[in-house]
Amino acid sequence: MLEKIQIGSPDHPLFPELWSVYQAVFPAEEKRPRADQLRIFSHPAYRLRVWVNAAKEMAGFVSWWEHP
Repeated sequence: MLEKIQIGSPDHPLFPELWSVYQAVFPAEEKRPRADQLRIFSHPAYRLRVWVNAAKEMAGFVSWWEHP
């Protein structure tokens, strides 16, 4: 069973691993600079979710903009 975890800031303990995976697997034209990512966390419509397994290993992540 996977657990959903909302990442609300770069201070979250899973963010360094997430950022490492993001940098390794996304194409250059789809990646945002780290400074932009850090700034985006303060936007109220931005969401970043991670799924972890029972051992708390990251299984995946998704980010989106939630607008009413």
